[in-house]
Amino acid sequence: MRISGLVQPCWKLTVTAAAVAAALAATACGSGGSVTSAAGKATATTTAAAASASPSAGFPLTISNCGQKLTFDSPPARTVSMDQIATEALLGIGVGKSVVGTANQAEPIWPTLKAAYDAIPVIGKQGYPSKEQLLSVQPDFVVGNEQAFTYTGFPSGSNFTRAQLTAMHVNSFTLVCNGQTVVTQEDLYQDYTELGEIFGVPAQAAKFIATVKAGLAATEGKLAGQAPVDTFFYSGGTGPLGTYGGAQEGLVLSGGKNLFASLPPLVGGMPPTVSAEQVIARNPAAILVENEGELDPTSPSIAQEEAYLRKTLATTTAVKNGRFCVTGFYDFGGGLRTVAAVASIAKCLHPDLHW
Repeated sequence: MRISGLVQPCWKLTVTAAAVAAALAATACGSGGSVTSAAGKATATTTAAAASASPSAGFPLTISNCGQKLTFDSPPARTVSMDQIATEALLGIGVGKSVVGTANQAEPIWPTLKAAYDAIPVIGKQGYPSKEQLLSVQPDFVVGNEQAFTYTGFPSGSNFTRAQLTAMHVNSFTLVCNGQTVVTQEDLYQDYTELGEIFGVPAQAAKFIATVKAGLAATEGKLAGQAPVDTFFYSGGTGPLGTYGGAQEGLVLSGGKNLFASLPPLVGGMPPTVSAEQVIARNPAAILVENEGELDPTSPSIAQEEAYLRKTLATTTAVKNGRFCVTGFYDFGGGLRTVAAVASIAKCLHPDLHW
């Protein structure tokens, strides 16, 4: 599943049966701090008096995240990352040694982060960890990509909700709030900044953000003065064709223009669909194909999808010129992966530029 501007995974869930009551009775170790209800997503606040009384500079720290107020007396020591987007964010800001479990790896980890990733136990390879798996590593902090750690359509009670984590005195942080269908790079920079504060490494987070910004700026500079390329963003399907509504910031940063930007980003949690006739009428100059990779091993290969699109959209400029670009499922999810994806897709959309 993709949210407008950035990738939003719809995870394949591995379920291990567990009683909620038994799980809630377990004790999660660590000094995660307290969690109370509050409105708003994110502004970190630390009082000078509290900071001066803390053994760690900047603590106690209070942050509002997607409707919950999180208080930290010290940096988390035992963090679980619930999905690959969150994992790569944590590794990007350099706090891998505080991560005791990862989950939902569906693509190879980003090369420069692999060494740190390999040192962390994988407790949920193709889905969320079960309740038993999560508690087995005694987390004091859980980080995920969306507010609800149990998604609609998945078996109810198979994973802990944020409220249940709160009851166990485990803080939780999410990069995307429920109902937030548009996520921009600026939103992610704010998330990275706040995670840096939570882990007591604001300088490392700032350095990571600067690296991402510089990488995106390099591509932006090469695209200066170029007209955006009319692009059909294809997310699969035969008959109705899946696409993505909204401007799609990742595509925009790559020098493309989403031909179906007027559609809502998601419809009932799924990308909107269009007919082949609608695509032909708008005559894309390029087609961006999403590669789900290991997320859905039953899905057609990129070669099969391209063959289908060549036949179905044969009269379009994109097909006549063979302008097919490919993006991975996580590529616009932020961080170093997005920097590389934007540069790669920009080269595909604008091959005549000097790269």
